[in-house]
Amino acid sequence: MLVTPISNAMVNRLTLGQTLTISGRIFTGRDAVLPRLVALIKEGRLADFGIDLEGSAIFHTAVSNAGVGPTSSNKLEIETSISELSRAGVKLHLGKGALKTETIEALHKHNAAFATVPPR
Repeated sequence: MLVTPISNAMVNRLTLGQTLTISGRIFTGRDAVLPRLVALIKEGRLADFGIDLEGSAIFHTAVSNAGVGPTSSNKLEIETSISELSRAGVKLHLGKGALKTETIEALHKHNAAFATVPPR
């Protein structure tokens, strides 16, 4: 079980194919929101909005008539935000789809992880 805030040691214990149970605060963000969050990081304004990303998890979401669910993390707006969000302290990105090699390298560099949410 992962409980937020997620530590570096917790990330280091994750293994490929592992089933995760996550508890605690999990941020959600659609493709339009994550670049705005990155802009706040670059402007040094996260605290102005009471946002602390250290050790956090972000669920890449989509909204439909069926409710809220995972969206493709390889959408341009989402994937290009992953490195900066990880550098700002996000330890776990949740979504679906395959990421580019450079995105995976950025996750490793910032000791963060990506977990796919399986379809139902």
